[in-house]
Amino acid sequence: MGIKGLGCATSLSQWGYMCMAGWFFLTKKASLKFNLKLIRWKELWEMTKVGAPSAIVFFLTAIRSNLFNNSLNAYDPTMISVAAISTYAMTLMIFESVGKGVAASGRLLASVSYGEEDGRSMTAIMKLVFSKGMLIVLAACALTFFLASPMTSLFYADTGSRVHQLTADALKLGAIALFFESVAAIFSNYFQAIGRNVMVNYMSVMEGFGVALPLGLILIPSMGIDGCITAYIIGYAVLALLGPVYAIFYWKRMPKGLSEWLTIPKDFGAAEDECLDASIHSLEDAVAISKDIRSFCEGKVDSRKAYFASLAVEEMCLSIIKERFDENDKKHTIEIRVVHKGDDIFLSLKDDCRIFNPQDRADLVNPRDDSPKSLSICTFMGVVKETEYQQTLGINVFTATV
Repeated sequence: MGIKGLGCATSLSQWGYMCMAGWFFLTKKASLKFNLKLIRWKELWEMTKVGAPSAIVFFLTAIRSNLFNNSLNAYDPTMISVAAISTYAMTLMIFESVGKGVAASGRLLASVSYGEEDGRSMTAIMKLVFSKGMLIVLAACALTFFLASPMTSLFYADTGSRVHQLTADALKLGAIALFFESVAAIFSNYFQAIGRNVMVNYMSVMEGFGVALPLGLILIPSMGIDGCITAYIIGYAVLALLGPVYAIFYWKRMPKGLSEWLTIPKDFGAAEDECLDASIHSLEDAVAISKDIRSFCEGKVDSRKAYFASLAVEEMCLSIIKERFDENDKKHTIEIRVVHKGDDIFLSLKDDCRIFNPQDRADLVNPRDDSPKSLSICTFMGVVKETEYQQTLGINVFTATV
């Protein structure tokens, strides 16, 4: 079927991918399930704001690629330059996934800390992203440069051909663009995690059209594919600078320290005397923290809430330790965070064991068992205002507001 067959194969593979990934959400194990009756239409706008940046980038990038291809075709009617840039784009996607993975991991973890209003954890997470995460990105950039010719040979076996040389040279230059693209992706994902949607959408428009498009249309007629890659490099470099520039405008001065560069407000989160943090490694730790939580909560909220909150946390910790700490040879930890804010107590439990949703625990407790520990979670679920569970990068995160 020729090119039509290629199109059909691509389309069918995407439908197959959707079915393979989607079947899980029809099972009982899924925390998210398909149910038309339970659609929350009022959340459609919030969902659109979250998803719009990615859609904008894909849409504008497609238009930019079309314009660049037309310009390259005018520069080189043999279509060799168009073939080279197409191969460059496909090959670079392999290495781009590294930077995008680092950025997405930072977004997921930062969003959890942002929800907990834990500025210190947000700063620590992004410090890790900008240090060890960027080392991984630099390794991907180095591989892009040194594997440029071998990767090109997968498409064009004749290493002496013009299309092979153009593609390999483009990939070597592309290693620079990849670095700036990864930095920009980290900032964009971070801003999305903390709800700066205007900035995220602005960066999406800039990535698609901003600097690279006009610059490429100027350089390609005289430089060909080199002008195209140069436009990408400068475009992503400008995009990467938007994060720091935004921080300067945010504070109206030069930021001091990483937390200010991340534009974390001074009054973000709770004061040190309004929060309690602890790490649980054993049964003894779980019992001890239960007493600390009760003491911390008393005088801040209703004593009944303080009592059942401490009991529920203890029971959940004991359950995690007894049932899941010994599943493998790894050492496991439960991170507890308790925050007092206004008339509410915010609880957060994070562990690195297998998937376990404490929200389901209330359904497992025997309703005829009236012992305090058996009823603690059921009663706790009855007094909390809201609970949420998510599994992020192998970490179970359960939060509740009392």
